[in-house]
Amino acid sequence: MNMFWHASSSVANVASTICRQLNLAVADEAYSLGLFHNCGIPILASKFENYQQIMELSYDREDGQITKEEFKSFGVHHAAAGYRVARVWNLPKVICLAVKNHHSVGRVLDDQSIESPTLKTLLCVLKMAENMVNLPEKLAQCDIDYEWQSVGPKVLEFIGISEYDYEDLRDAVRITIGEELS
Repeated sequence: MNMFWHASSSVANVASTICRQLNLAVADEAYSLGLFHNCGIPILASKFENYQQIMELSYDREDGQITKEEFKSFGVHHAAAGYRVARVWNLPKVICLAVKNHHSVGRVLDDQSIESPTLKTLLCVLKMAENMVNLPEKLAQCDIDYEWQSVGPKVLEFIGISEYDYEDLRDAVRITIGEELS
């Protein structure tokens, strides 16, 4: 649990810093999302003895579809469980939706019927923050961020930065809060 909360805190700090670096007006929301996006993990871990093993398999999927392994094993995944927690805690609707969809970013970005730029922005900032803190390594001992490989180009396109700009952003975040990044 200490590792989980440390990772969540790191993602939250990096997400809010990304917003400040890019002049996005959602720094507070990004911080909250960073803290709560994986709140379903401790719930599932307390219910299923083999959760850590399944989480490691989930993050090691080369297709980047993390929730599929959890759903196959347990009939639920941490994003859905976290969404329920976020709703019970009365978090803002956009945060609840971001928790629910944080492993469906590609689908959300492609869905033209989703007209919430705030939701899409928060999800993109979250994915960048997770990548910058190397969350798959911290949570699941996975040294490749397959999810980022899958959605990273769409995330950067939505935010309006190139891969080169992203590396500059990573450097700026590292300078600002260095210990959070690996």
